[in-house]
Amino acid sequence: MHTPPLSAVTPSARAPLGAAPYSSEPFRLERPDDTPPPLEALAHPARARRVPEALDARPRHPPRRPVSPPPTLVPELQAIAAQRPEPCWDSFRSRVGADQFRALHAVLARRITAGSRVLDWGAATGHLSYTLVRLGYRAVGFGLGEWAFRGCVDDARYAFVRGGRADLGRLPFADASFDAVVSTGLLEHVREVGGDEGESLSEIHRILRPGGLFVCDHLPNQTSWMERAAQTLGGHPHRRRFAEWDIRRLLHDADLTLLEWARYGFLPSDRFARLPAWIRASESIATAWNLADSVGASLGNKLCQNHLFVARRPSV
Repeated sequence: MHTPPLSAVTPSARAPLGAAPYSSEPFRLERPDDTPPPLEALAHPARARRVPEALDARPRHPPRRPVSPPPTLVPELQAIAAQRPEPCWDSFRSRVGADQFRALHAVLARRITAGSRVLDWGAATGHLSYTLVRLGYRAVGFGLGEWAFRGCVDDARYAFVRGGRADLGRLPFADASFDAVVSTGLLEHVREVGGDEGESLSEIHRILRPGGLFVCDHLPNQTSWMERAAQTLGGHPHRRRFAEWDIRRLLHDADLTLLEWARYGFLPSDRFARLPAWIRASESIATAWNLADSVGASLGNKLCQNHLFVARRPSV
């Protein structure tokens, strides 16, 4: 999708980043393609420490080999989740919950070539790192916590680098170290650990090679009806939510070019993890739910839960 210049956005659209949602003055872009594409369009979508020398070298341009998500990838993640007690794996304890990541898997396969060096920025549960390895990438994980996913990822094709708060403003990787950086459900939390979204994206720009990609998934939408319901009913809404303009401004300031963007997730899916086992495992229920979700996302796109976008560091 074409990214409009700053002059193409009205002054009233330039709301403060992360401003209180449901403002009486919603953002508006002066362009005819203000409606985002459906998610299906994406699915077809100074250092604190020294890292291992192999990770500190500049990546060579990877071969142009196609990638396809293994058909067993989602079932594999579900099988792993069944053995993991951590609540952060709840998304994979049901077929409906696990299916929400299929679009991300498709985008990664379509956008990032096999053999690329890819960073899982914020490798919390490890499911994204597992996905990157299964897609044939030379994957590296970075996180502030201890790596708790050992034994699930082939150590010969994967490395985990544990960081600390000192790394929030300077990632422990050399300039142009990666062909791609991928993150799911992290950017909205960086301020909670003392970081800053703009500073984080500038670091991602630094460690990407020219032409490298940043793929961000599960970024909370400012106008999500689920966030508003959680806020009204005493739930746990995200502290930071983002409008389309917030994303465009952050990327512009970090010198990253937006390539694709969509809002998705009209219906809740994670709560299926609390339902009886036969419901969680039902393919027919998952198919019906996903169809209803697609219809809802088409009719009420601005009310969807999340953003997914792909951005690129300019080649020159």
